[in-house]
Amino acid sequence: MPSFIALHIGAGNHSASKEAKYLKLMEKACLGASAHLKLGGSADTAVVKAIAHLEDSPLTNAGYGSALNSAQRVECDASICRTIDYKFASVGALEGVQNPVAAAHRLLLHQEQELGTEKCTKFGIVPPSFLAGQACKEWCSKKGIAVDRKLVSDGASRQYFRYKKKLDTLEDDEVPSKISRLDESDEDDPEVTDTVGAVAVDTDGNVAAGCSSGGVPLKEAGRIGPAAVFGPGLWSGTSKRGNSKVGVSCSGQGEQLIATTFARTVGEKLLANKNSLLPLKEVINRYFIDAPELASLDIQSRLMGVVAVETSLRSEQLVFHFGHTTPTFGVAWMSSSDLKPNVKISRKNVFEKNPILFELHNTL
Repeated sequence: MPSFIALHIGAGNHSASKEAKYLKLMEKACLGASAHLKLGGSADTAVVKAIAHLEDSPLTNAGYGSALNSAQRVECDASICRTIDYKFASVGALEGVQNPVAAAHRLLLHQEQELGTEKCTKFGIVPPSFLAGQACKEWCSKKGIAVDRKLVSDGASRQYFRYKKKLDTLEDDEVPSKISRLDESDEDDPEVTDTVGAVAVDTDGNVAAGCSSGGVPLKEAGRIGPAAVFGPGLWSGTSKRGNSKVGVSCSGQGEQLIATTFARTVGEKLLANKNSLLPLKEVINRYFIDAPELASLDIQSRLMGVVAVETSLRSEQLVFHFGHTTPTFGVAWMSSSDLKPNVKISRKNVFEKNPILFELHNTL
């Protein structure tokens, strides 16, 4: 079966002046992951390869260059899941690791190695699927993962002091609306980006999805977002008959994604419907924009972006689609039959209620 890779650099407000750099970054990440898949690489390792490339760039809010928290430190979340064995692993509030997604993948492999051992079967010590904070950092160090990387970029530092200044000059009751919205009208802060992610399909038809994020600027230390949670930030699954598989990676306002378990909702609704574009629009409108969990927020403050890939073994069809309610969403995709990646910064008016939608049907 031909392979496929899709990735995103976050739902947010990407600067038009840096668009060429964003496109180049996504193109390289896509090419690397696609080449890996063409050589027989697995879906989950392709996802790690794509996201790690994004984490290495100061242009994204993941790995190096992540947003600083309230303690002026970088704490990252990342996760990965796959359909081949339905495993999931994540790391949260992790410091000093440049590629958190690789740490999450190492934890997934650790589950694979430990399940079935005497330690697990005899003593009931099940390998973890989620580690966080200092304990996670210590675990990574024991596994040979470098934990002393300097992840604070110049751009993240400037952003921290700019936001801190705003906080210091605002009344407490004004803070939530000023900080949480990704608003194009804020001309001195034109670049707010979010969680990066990827979804891959390998030559065996297996699907994997992943996320990585530095979180919202000035977040509380220790805060863990949807990039580390199976269901809100990412999801992969198979239809009841096993004929269709789906992988989903989300970005946006973290607590909103958690409240709506949005990635899982998207994946389950797509698997349940044949006409995928209509359900995606319905899912975004019904289960996010009009979600009762978000009723206390105005429409313009409901912020998300989603990338989803469906495969059908019976019809040998692949459907790739994305949607977003934020001003921008950076996406890229490539199948093994493509000569080069498709890359774009999708743009919309944040004051429009309807999300931007895109869908591509591809015969495998």
